Amino acid sequence: MYSYHADLIFKIDAILLCASIILTLLILLYILVKNHNDALRDKKLLEIKHSLYTLFQSGLQDKTCLGTISKATVQQFLDIKGNRRRDAVFFNQSEQE
Repeated sequence: MYSYHADLIFKIDAILLCASIILTLLILLYILVKNHNDALRDKKLLEIKHSLYTLFQSGLQDKTCLGTISKATVQQFLDIKGNRRRDAVFFNQSEQE
């Protein structure tokens, strides 16, 4: 007598193996894209820091950045200077101060 259950189990195992391979590849792709976006963010932030530094060294900040600086808070400036992300901070308000 021939058992059809072995073929069915083999097909289910093959489907599960393909699904796990696809999920693994998707996770790796997500990690690569996230790291690439973080690297681009850090590069652009470094360019902004450099341009602000040269602007402050040139002495033109009173005419050029007055609108931008007046809108920014001290906490935002420290976040930019320290290259911190606000959503990654786990401290409460008293510990942040």
